Amino acid sequence: MDRNILKTRVSSFTLIEILVVVAILALLLMLTAFTFRGQLSKGKDAKRKADLHKIKIALEEYEKDHEYYPPDLDSLESDYVRQIPQDPTTKQPYEYTPEAEANYPSYYWAFTVLEKEDDSQIIELGCSSGCGPTEEDAEDYNYYITSPNAPNPFYASSGYWGCVGGVCIGIGTNDEGRLECDPNFADKEDCESRCPERPCEPI
Repeated sequence: MDRNILKTRVSSFTLIEILVVVAILALLLMLTAFTFRGQLSKGKDAKRKADLHKIKIALEEYEKDHEYYPPDLDSLESDYVRQIPQDPTTKQPYEYTPEAEANYPSYYWAFTVLEKEDDSQIIELGCSSGCGPTEEDAEDYNYYITSPNAPNPFYASSGYWGCVGGVCIGIGTNDEGRLECDPNFADKEDCESRCPERPCEPI
């Protein structure tokens, strides 16, 4: 047999073989990108939590010195933190809300948005559907820190309520699309009449 013919047969690939290799490479690239994006989100969320923890320490130090919380985060700069932390994605300061209409705030909330929506702390805070400083923006955030004496923030609701931490809050859904805890109530007043005797346990 001619050596050139044999060499051609050995070194050539069919179109189907090439397509299979390309598909496998594309799948591997997609999996790598998905994993990298997930790790990137975890890293950003860890920074958000660390930033809010740093802010919380500074706020408590400010309160010890002044016996009230500051009207804004800028009041912390230089004396309590070198620089006000900013969200790693938006590059904007975190949402800080002191006690409304108070010249000397006695409590505060500070909010952010975690990218990993299945973070266990979001569920613990009751923020699966969202939570915020007002009803209008309750869907804009899903994680917060607060002073020990602060009331609960406003919670966005899926239309159902659950008794979480002795308080009726709007509950969201889990990854399977089911309400995140049970028992749950379609009516807030019904929930309040049975809370805290019937706490909402995670599903």
